[in-house]
Amino acid sequence: MVIDANVWVAAADPADRFCKESRKFITRTLDENKKIHLPTFAHVEIACALSRRLRDSHKGQQLAGMVFDIPSIREIALDTKLLADAVRIGSEYFLRAADAIYLAVARKLSVELISWDKELIQRAGAISPFDAS
Repeated sequence: MVIDANVWVAAADPADRFCKESRKFITRTLDENKKIHLPTFAHVEIACALSRRLRDSHKGQQLAGMVFDIPSIREIALDTKLLADAVRIGSEYFLRAADAIYLAVARKLSVELISWDKELIQRAGAISPFDAS
């Protein structure tokens, strides 16, 4: 599976309305030793999103480091083909750039994309942590 940055960030922010559900989902996924694929870009997105939200650069960088230190995480490099797929997919589904990258990775690997993003769920077949198996 691919887990969107918004799930990781929600789990790290106690004020987020999806914090509890995100933590449960991530804990269950890790306990079940499921393989998680993340684009290299997720380092930047996770760190910046949490830092911006909490106004704490250390916590954002710390979270990104912790996520990519998880043994079941497989980092997917952004090569020219993957980026071209993201351009095509993002344009087709009218997505934001970062969302298109996550979806392109999920499609490349034929795995589920887990996200809280309503656009990804409604337009592109992503699954919320509530509905993930």
